[in-house]
Amino acid sequence: MGLTHTLPEFSYDPEGYHGGYLKLTRYTVTIYSSGKYIIPGVKTFEDIDSNHQELIESFRNILYTSLIQKAEIENMVACSTTGYELNLSKLYTNLALNTDYEISYEPEVFPGLCIKTEIGSSNIYRNGKHLLLGTKDMNGLNNLDSLIKTILESC
Repeated sequence: MGLTHTLPEFSYDPEGYHGGYLKLTRYTVTIYSSGKYIIPGVKTFEDIDSNHQELIESFRNILYTSLIQKAEIENMVACSTTGYELNLSKLYTNLALNTDYEISYEPEVFPGLCIKTEIGSSNIYRNGKHLLLGTKDMNGLNNLDSLIKTILESC
């Protein structure tokens, strides 16, 4: 008997995706056969603890729950803004000529300019908003935001 029969809130379709989904109160956990799991979209650090407890409760009668490790932050995503419009074509040219960062801009494929730094990456949009990607803590997130704003102001 599989998990889909034991846990009604668990779904698994190996032909569709190699992970199964467990619906928790506020989030959906993707669980892989390796035992690893991800919880996308968690908004607060406190939610990590509550999701871990809820995951343990879901599996309490099925697994040795002491083996379920608490989730670790691997990739924080945040949104920030410059407060002003950007000319992405001009920005791309300036950044490509004046920095060593990995820059890509293909407006036919994706509407934003992408920049990779040693701290993390950012997707920058014409309206001045930018996504901050790939940091593991608030300090890294704040440093990346400051770096991106400095880069944008220098162009």
